[in-house]
Amino acid sequence: MNTHNFHHRSMISANNGLGHDRAGGKTTRIMTRRAMVGFGCLALAFLVAVHLYLFLTVIQRNGTTTTTTSSNIHSFSNSTTPHKYLPNPLIRGSKKEQKIQSINEFKLTPLRPIDREFYTIRINTWRRPKQLVASVLHHASCPGTHKVQVVWCDHENEPPAELLDPIINRHASKVVIEYHEANSLNERFRVLDDPETLGILSIDDDVLRPCEAIDSGFFKWVHSPHRMVGFDARAHVENADGTWSYGYLSTTRKENRYSMSLTRYCFLHRDYLDHYLEHLPTIIIEMVGQNFNCEDIAMSFMISSLTQGQPSLLADTWAMNTQMKLRVEDKISGGKDHKKLRDECVDSFAQMMGMKDETSSIRLQKAKILRSKTLYFESGAKTDDKMNDSYPKSQREIQHEEMIRKWKSNGPGTIKTALGTMMRMTGKGAYEMGLLGSTGDEKKKEEQQQE
Repeated sequence: MNTHNFHHRSMISANNGLGHDRAGGKTTRIMTRRAMVGFGCLALAFLVAVHLYLFLTVIQRNGTTTTTTSSNIHSFSNSTTPHKYLPNPLIRGSKKEQKIQSINEFKLTPLRPIDREFYTIRINTWRRPKQLVASVLHHASCPGTHKVQVVWCDHENEPPAELLDPIINRHASKVVIEYHEANSLNERFRVLDDPETLGILSIDDDVLRPCEAIDSGFFKWVHSPHRMVGFDARAHVENADGTWSYGYLSTTRKENRYSMSLTRYCFLHRDYLDHYLEHLPTIIIEMVGQNFNCEDIAMSFMISSLTQGQPSLLADTWAMNTQMKLRVEDKISGGKDHKKLRDECVDSFAQMMGMKDETSSIRLQKAKILRSKTLYFESGAKTDDKMNDSYPKSQREIQHEEMIRKWKSNGPGTIKTALGTMMRMTGKGAYEMGLLGSTGDEKKKEEQQQE
């Protein structure tokens, strides 16, 4: 064998081996990088999965208070515990970051002729069938009532059959039952059956007023549809430590000043119902849902914040004083934490909406309740008339103004007689059902319990 050739082949083999070693090292480094990239991707995917899981969990937990409603019931969370006091740290968190739209960003739908003559009633109810029937039978009979919407959140019981029975209820064609999925006071503002009127009369199931008294509030609302027009005035109290609290009826009367109205009997624009659910800070919606309370404070404050801090308007004094409370056994205001919770609602909601700041243009204002020595008319804040004068007054408004003109002309005796007749006619059905008393002591006791 040629030594030179052997040596040459050996050098080639050695060089080839060295080439394989270098290639192998390069391959190893590439595989290492790919492995690191792979592990990084897996770690990132794991983190994304964890965050997605946590997000879905939060959504699921919050579902009981923000569930979208429909007319068909598919599921029901049997949440009937009335009072779950929400601790201060949760209520007070992130207040500055949660502000609702300003009035410059929110425009109401203009009124049409039908809105100046008719209104839609929304009744909030919970397991008071007799009271509900009495309320619907009366309110559906009022000439200004276009429709009565019953907000039904009870999935264990059916609404009283009398509501839709044309033999018992001559105005059954006006009644609509809205079946809501969530059991929450927020649902009273969630519209399932879109009303044909922009004027909404929000009421509870245990309060009656004469149709003429309802018109007192309605026609005031027609002239100022951007304001709430209430029948139940309440005041906030500014404490020495800077906190605000809720003033009961006795406190409000003593001061003769108010800053809010209860939604158990008030007129408001239909657009405000959607605005409440879509633009209020989530923490407010959750607090109302969890505690079965304070939706009235939230709505009243929201509308005031959209109208430069002005309090709601009030119906005439005579109309406010025609309230007839039906007998009920269980009241939401009977819980031991009720006052404490409403104090927290007033303070927290006002803070979140920017209404406590003394330099703010939307700081919550107060107004006198009684502005007339006759104690029959001229109650509450003064109106800022927004009515479109291109539309003439409805025939019903003209008739209502004529009634008031006669009252003022004939004096207190005529007014008292007319009011007595109205009250008897309004309460006749409820009295026959055993839902109204006739003693002065019972009326006095009811007034003492006013929240």
